[in-house]
Amino acid sequence: MHHVFISMDPGIDDALALLIALKCKNIKIEGISASYGNAPLEDTFRNSRDILSMFDREDIKVYKGAKKPLVDQPRFPGDVHGKNGINELQIPSSKAPVEKKDSFDAIYSAAKRLKGELELVMLGPSTDFALLYLRYPDITKYIKKIYIMGGALLGGNRSPQAEFNIFADPVSSEMLFDSNIKIYMFPLDVTMSSFFTEEELQEIIKTDNKAGRFIGDLTTNIMDFYLTHTGKKYFYFHDGCPLIYLENPSLFKGYNCTVKVESYGKLTYGKTICDLDSDIKFAGKKNAKVFLQVKREEFFSFCKDKFSSY
Repeated sequence: MHHVFISMDPGIDDALALLIALKCKNIKIEGISASYGNAPLEDTFRNSRDILSMFDREDIKVYKGAKKPLVDQPRFPGDVHGKNGINELQIPSSKAPVEKKDSFDAIYSAAKRLKGELELVMLGPSTDFALLYLRYPDITKYIKKIYIMGGALLGGNRSPQAEFNIFADPVSSEMLFDSNIKIYMFPLDVTMSSFFTEEELQEIIKTDNKAGRFIGDLTTNIMDFYLTHTGKKYFYFHDGCPLIYLENPSLFKGYNCTVKVESYGKLTYGKTICDLDSDIKFAGKKNAKVFLQVKREEFFSFCKDKFSSY
């Protein structure tokens, strides 16, 4: 059983990833940290709570995480996810009590209670981890592993060199990779192969259950965005990858290596640099397992089964 605390910034693919996690037998969600990222914090906090309420899981607590990067200003991709993060949908408000403490105290408490078995799943910027570490430097003793959707070996999407989640806060990402906690990294190199075709997405929507209808409403515009920017009308399920791996690791293939983050470069700001294919390796212990391959058809079948089970 994976005891996870999810840092997320819903976000269309974050929302779908959460629906997957709720149906995974090997995942126990200990809490959610809502972070800025795909939308401002107030929106992502509300979205996280309301999605859980919609699917009758108000037992999972949502806490506020980071509001902005450590040393920069947030850049919200309203052109991708809509200004509120979920394609401008207005969904019923959660009636769950609003948590007063922030996510950093909540994560630390859960990590100590679980005595080193807690795993972080980070689907947004790395700022949540950086603020947690700055408040509780000994957190590295209590986190078992960290799974991230972020980075790119070959190219970016928010800049020619940087993926959005890392680009959002490279300083925090640098702290994450230097933390001595083993990182399981799902970069664009694999998430851009983890897609649904337009026809496959329609299969999910036509299930016509609560999840299918919600997914249909969420994805009405993002497919056109991807068509414009990639030339293919696919739904790229970036944020689903780390959680799907926890339930079915056989779908992915990864490689142990060392990853560093460029936090100062003018053209390479936010670039993740990996020594996997270089003749000369970074010194010291390898800090990451980087996933580069996915069994795409089986990936889709797995997702379809989970969404159909609602």
